[in-house]
Amino acid sequence: MATSPPGLIAYSLEIGKALAERDRAILHAKGMCMYPLVRTGDLLHIQSRRVEQVNIGDIAVCRRSGRLVCHRTIGKGVLAGRPYIVTRSDRNKQVSDPFTYDEDLLGVVTCIERKGRFTDPYTDPQKGQDRAFLALRRLVADLYGACRGRIIAVLPAVRQNPIYRYTSRFLKASSRRPGRFEVRVWKESWRKLNLYMPLKPEEFDINRPVFPGIPLNRWTLTLHFGPQREPAARATLQYTENKWSLDDLLVRPRYRGMGLEKDLLLKAEEIFSRSGITDIDLNRFHLE
Repeated sequence: MATSPPGLIAYSLEIGKALAERDRAILHAKGMCMYPLVRTGDLLHIQSRRVEQVNIGDIAVCRRSGRLVCHRTIGKGVLAGRPYIVTRSDRNKQVSDPFTYDEDLLGVVTCIERKGRFTDPYTDPQKGQDRAFLALRRLVADLYGACRGRIIAVLPAVRQNPIYRYTSRFLKASSRRPGRFEVRVWKESWRKLNLYMPLKPEEFDINRPVFPGIPLNRWTLTLHFGPQREPAARATLQYTENKWSLDDLLVRPRYRGMGLEKDLLLKAEEIFSRSGITDIDLNRFHLE
């Protein structure tokens, strides 16, 4: 499993330093080399480690040929006085990766998150599951993906129906699981990795840099329901022309018509107010 953004070599050590400072980084998984334990779209919670701190069985996050690779640690050793680890993907039972030294190790995966559920990275994905069953699950997922586009295409017309509007608002009001907000902050160099720092709104202060020495000029507020990690809605705020403004506002198709846009903007206004910032432009008029 790997991601391949340009310029990764230049700032991978910077990411490792930030992991050591805040210890809360999350990486979006891509690829199939650790399937079925890790799947595309999973959120990998990573923690900084040195080579000597890595144990056999850990999923190590390494820099390799301009990519980030998350593979299982299968061996350790010392060469010319330098400790190293040997890694290999779960799907490759024969060929191991080149040695990984401290300068190419970012950390290890401590938790795998998928749709609000958490999995231990040491779990055997094949245990108790027949390969035919896994193949069937994959087929069902492919069929859902093929039909999803058609469903989304008809949703705009459905959302204009007064019955849909009334029902969606009623379901939101009567839900036993209130929405929860999260603030996500990226470094500019992290965007292509989808790597961010998650913060609770109440601990987020716009005037206090999340990364020491780097002024904050962009952040995203997300709204979630239930255990789902994928946000129901998100709003991105950006500092341009000496004021904060709304750069992007998105609500997932299944949640449209519930007024989540206003919920996000009200929460954003609360954060700005708590930080003592009044010069903002959230373009609320188009939501009426």
